[in-house]
Amino acid sequence: MMPPFEAGRPWPIVANSRLAGLVVVPPQPPFTFLLTRYAPTLLSVAAVTLVVGGVLAALVIFGGLADRTTVGLTQHRPIDGLSDQTVSVLERAADEANRTYGRQ
Repeated sequence: MMPPFEAGRPWPIVANSRLAGLVVVPPQPPFTFLLTRYAPTLLSVAAVTLVVGGVLAALVIFGGLADRTTVGLTQHRPIDGLSDQTVSVLERAADEANRTYGRQ
């Protein structure tokens, strides 16, 4: 059942210290009405903003994804057929370069 119609309260319009007219101010809607009406939109905007902001922050802080080496483990070996000794020398050089990167 619909609640009864509420017209609002009249409010005077004053110009040059004289009553120029009346305006009807609608009543303030209840908080639950506002919450149910705008919460889905606000939730989706907040979620998208959080995800996009997190991705952008990660890219700015850590840079793009690249082939990186970690101690003793090369993620990608573009040249096959290297001996274990050559691989070890190259990995040590890459590890040293990664440790000193940006400290110039």
